[in-house]
Amino acid sequence: MSLPTFEAAADRSDATAFLGRVVRLDPAALVRLRSSGGALTLWSWLPLDTLAARTVRGEGEGDVTVPAKALLDALTAGSSALPPRRDEGWRGAIPPDTPAEQLDAVPAEVVNGLLASAEKAFREASSGGDPQVVGDALGDQEVLQVTGGAHTVGIPLRALLSCARMGFLGDDPIRVVVAGGWVGIRASFGVVYLRRGGRLALFPTGR
Repeated sequence: MSLPTFEAAADRSDATAFLGRVVRLDPAALVRLRSSGGALTLWSWLPLDTLAARTVRGEGEGDVTVPAKALLDALTAGSSALPPRRDEGWRGAIPPDTPAEQLDAVPAEVVNGLLASAEKAFREASSGGDPQVVGDALGDQEVLQVTGGAHTVGIPLRALLSCARMGFLGDDPIRVVVAGGWVGIRASFGVVYLRRGGRLALFPTGR
């Protein structure tokens, strides 16, 4: 099987940047490639229990899963062969292709302020405790509540951290959407999804 092809050098660069950040966060991560109608979307689970996605212009083999590092190495080396497939290693589903319902938009300056406050809180708390425990506790803290339509969504810090670590944040507002059983954080350069339920609070407006 062949590597994906890209419409322009910028699309290839965006794909390799996505893969590079995924691999830095988790060298053993898998990436799922889905191609449709001239668009290629790269999906990967991040250590923060969030699902990151980046769409570029290109064509691939339809729907395949491979090791992110192997794909990054192949693209960097100019190889033409797709790394060995690991479809069986992909865990769970991905958000549906149906249009998402946008709940609201949050200005970039608000998001940056929340991240700066979280960094300060982490430094202060971890000076007297286990950084891993502190980081996990802060990551699960709800830092935003976004209301739209029939729902209010509580957004944990780990969703915003995921956007930041993947380089998705820019000057645009983040847009909070609901798609099937997922809540998405659409930023300037990519999307981070969280599954409804579990540690993600989603409840009807008026609770």
